[in-house]
Amino acid sequence: MTPNTLTAEDEEEQIALDIAARTLSEIESAEVRMGQARKRLAQLMLDVLPKLTDDERAEMFRHTQHVVRYLRAIEAGRVRGG
Repeated sequence: MTPNTLTAEDEEEQIALDIAARTLSEIESAEVRMGQARKRLAQLMLDVLPKLTDDERAEMFRHTQHVVRYLRAIEAGRVRGG
């Protein structure tokens, strides 16, 4: 075997490393997109909430509370995003 010849185990290890690198890259991209989505949601809330009545705010919260709680848990480190 020459130094440049890969064994089947070497090839499998390289494939696993390539998959891991792609997976990490995809996770990082997803985390960036989630951060952007959270910022956009926060801005929308700042734009919309002042225009709503108390009843409308309460109704909106009833429909979105699971998302709000999930995002708060991610930010607090209690849940891993993605």
